Amino acid sequence: MRRPSYWKQIVAAAVAVAAFGVYSFAFAAGVAQKSTLNGVVQADGLVKAGQSVSQGDVLVKVKTIMGAAPAARATVTGTVKAVYVTAGQQIAGGQIVAEIEP
Repeated sequence: MRRPSYWKQIVAAAVAVAAFGVYSFAFAAGVAQKSTLNGVVQADGLVKAGQSVSQGDVLVKVKTIMGAAPAARATVTGTVKAVYVTAGQQIAGGQIVAEIEP
């Protein structure tokens, strides 16, 4: 009988540990939430760091000609890690407005 190759087992274990590390790092960074509209950020409806949100919740509203409109909604469920805009600030579509930790 042939003995199993320990090098193959060591390499497989190293790959598994590296894959877990990459997976953990990806979620530790948080998920960037971007604005879909241009406008001035409204205080009403602006999330705060530490707040729990569900997918689809409004994160930021902006003032438009028709009134306040959602500029960014949560794309994941989690906790707001950081908010990068303040009330009264002008933002543009595609700008990162918050970060959510799933």
